[in-house]
Amino acid sequence: MGVVVAKVLEVRPHPGADKLTLVDVEHGGRTTRVVCGARNVAPGDVVPYAPAGAVLPGGLRLERRTIRGEVSDGMLCSARELGLGDDHEGILHLDPASAPGADVREVLGLDDVVFDLEVTPNRPDAMSMVGVARDLAAHFRVPLQVPVPFVREAGDPTGSRATLEVDAPDRCPRYVARVADVTPGPSPAWMARRLTLAGLRPISNVVDVTNYVLLERGQPLHAFDLACLGGPGIVVRLARDGETITTLDDVERTLRADDLLICDAEQVPQAVAGIMGGSTAEVSGATREILLEAAYFTPTGIGRTSKRLGLRSESSARFERGVDPEGVLTGADRACELLQEVASAEVAPHALDDYRLRVERPRIRLRTKRVNALLGTALADADVREALEPLGVDVEGTGPEVVAVAPSFRPDLEREVDLVEEVARRVGLNAIPRTMPRAGDHVGGSRPTSGNAGSCSRCSRRWAARRP
Repeated sequence: MGVVVAKVLEVRPHPGADKLTLVDVEHGGRTTRVVCGARNVAPGDVVPYAPAGAVLPGGLRLERRTIRGEVSDGMLCSARELGLGDDHEGILHLDPASAPGADVREVLGLDDVVFDLEVTPNRPDAMSMVGVARDLAAHFRVPLQVPVPFVREAGDPTGSRATLEVDAPDRCPRYVARVADVTPGPSPAWMARRLTLAGLRPISNVVDVTNYVLLERGQPLHAFDLACLGGPGIVVRLARDGETITTLDDVERTLRADDLLICDAEQVPQAVAGIMGGSTAEVSGATREILLEAAYFTPTGIGRTSKRLGLRSESSARFERGVDPEGVLTGADRACELLQEVASAEVAPHALDDYRLRVERPRIRLRTKRVNALLGTALADADVREALEPLGVDVEGTGPEVVAVAPSFRPDLEREVDLVEEVARRVGLNAIPRTMPRAGDHVGGSRPTSGNAGSCSRCSRRWAARRP
């Protein structure tokens, strides 16, 4: 990257351009001058400096240039030029204690270790920090500690400020709406840094919180500007053939009758459920009230609509695999907790929670004998239990046959063989000894025939001729 910390020594007007300034900076014992168009730079400021030869996000390589007769040896950088957000109005200011010449990646914490995981389609729980932590905790035999969100509620109850109506509960078994007063602005550096490291672009504190919870808890969220919702309120319904909506990417999309919509109380489409919001109620700098959506949508419906529209998002990638229906309200509460921290939010009491069609957890018969038969192991009953319980599987009963209740965040656990696979994963495939099948179990070889109906007498004679 090549961007370093610089201290501003002097700022003077550009002699040939009223809107430009000449800024002298010191970086690691050296001084140089750049031409700058921002007006938020003063002597003593500590800022990011990209010298000639530095490469910015997007692949832009800087060169020494002459601008209106003055040589600019590189540039001072805004948050957007560093890929840390959308702010392009002014130069990013760094901690005044930062040493001139230091690598900006170290100062901003952008040199952290990032794990790039290849998650299989059947493991939506692993598309979150908590999900990965759960597996690691089980592997290292340490307890998993996920803090319970704490929300300070105040003001009028949610039901007096917005309404909720779910007309398609078979496609949306659970929908949670929370209302909050917020103060939009840039996210704090720690949040912007973590989102950037995870590959997401920081936008604003309100929007960034929804993305942060998606990555942390695996619960997709969407924030609507409450003042832009007719009613005000939410209606979850199926689309009408030919109905249209302009999504956040400024594309008008034509819908079919099996597409699920999030509408306002006046039936105006505001989002393609689980995939992308619309432009009408988009959160902006003028937003003062939001309605926060957290939901569980059935995976097949989201997958069909996403594929037909050719529209995929971080949300749809999780919904079409299956999010945790029991974690919807917790996800909304976690977002509210963060909004109170980074957006001065005042959260209305009593979330609206429509959960009429509850998603039942599968109850699966599990036999230790079957586990050992499939894996070629000699595990005891207690070994099987100890392998599954750290993964969130509730084991009912004792002995060689028990009932295992799959956790709500693991939609891939449906049959006994699925649990056997989990036991194998926990024991470790390298720890399972290799065994050879018994000769009597071998299939596919020649065998004698008796000439009965359905047999080939010619083959029988040839076999008989080869006998000693």
